[in-house]
Amino acid sequence: MRTRPDEVDIDAALVGRLVAGRFPRRAGLPVERLRSSGTENAMFRLGPDPVVRLPRYPGAVEGVAHEQRWLPRLGPLLPLSRDAPTREAIAHLTGRIDTAAVADLWEEALGVPEHTGAPVCAHR
Repeated sequence: MRTRPDEVDIDAALVGRLVAGRFPRRAGLPVERLRSSGTENAMFRLGPDPVVRLPRYPGAVEGVAHEQRWLPRLGPLLPLSRDAPTREAIAHLTGRIDTAAVADLWEEALGVPEHTGAPVCAHR
């Protein structure tokens, strides 16, 4: 469902073609749109673990560029690697927030079951 008039049509087939063109080793992995994609980015599960996130409209590209500029600068200052699984990263805030509730809400919003396997880096 479109949320803006300038929103780009992004579907699983397009994501599959983009992934195959940029990451040939991942070509052919199943692509499934996540139930909650937000208003700026569309998110798709790629195979069993990684997530592909694409800007939904031209103005959202700047937000991704902003993250790419700042994450390398902020990463060394954070108490946990940005590549840590979500539940592990949230758990690091124990005592400051209700970590179990936040992790459960996050996973419910994404429609993702709790990950029990080895740590996975979804963004490089």
